[in-house]
Amino acid sequence: CSAVPLAAQATDPARAPIQTLNEGLLTIMKGGSALGTKGRIARIGPVVDQTFDIGLITRLSVGPDWVKVAPGDQATLVSAMRRMTVAQY
Repeated sequence: CSAVPLAAQATDPARAPIQTLNEGLLTIMKGGSALGTKGRIARIGPVVDQTFDIGLITRLSVGPDWVKVAPGDQATLVSAMRRMTVAQY
């Protein structure tokens, strides 16, 4: 396995969402207890929205039966997955 040149790594489109997530998390951690729980949730929510396709993650987590789930229930599941992801970060 040969190493990928640094210039090629810098242009990898997969880097952007990872950098966005890392920068968001670092900013929130620097705010620490001054932000409080609600402040951290408010700050990380938009970062999660930018870096994760929560709808796709939810659909893939449910699997083939996703098409059998009523649209309103799908929206509820996506919302719950987002809340869980935000809470984990």
